[in-house]
Amino acid sequence: MSTITMHGVEPAVDRRIREIARTEKTSINRTAQALLRRALGLDANGVDHRADFLDLAGRWSQDDLAEFDAATAAFSKIDAEDWK
Repeated sequence: MSTITMHGVEPAVDRRIREIARTEKTSINRTAQALLRRALGLDANGVDHRADFLDLAGRWSQDDLAEFDAATAAFSKIDAEDWK
């Protein structure tokens, strides 16, 4: 295992890490490692949360994408007359 030293940690970040460590009754080091693992998608339980909000945001089908591309195609055309 390697050691990482962080400099210039913002006071709000420092306070929040310490709060979490105190609440979870773990060391600051262990808390910071857990937060980094979660932020990097490497948490121990391996749960992928990227799909959690698909029911709210939805997905586009290939037909939806084709319709959108057709409707917005004119936006990518440059009229040289407009730039004179």
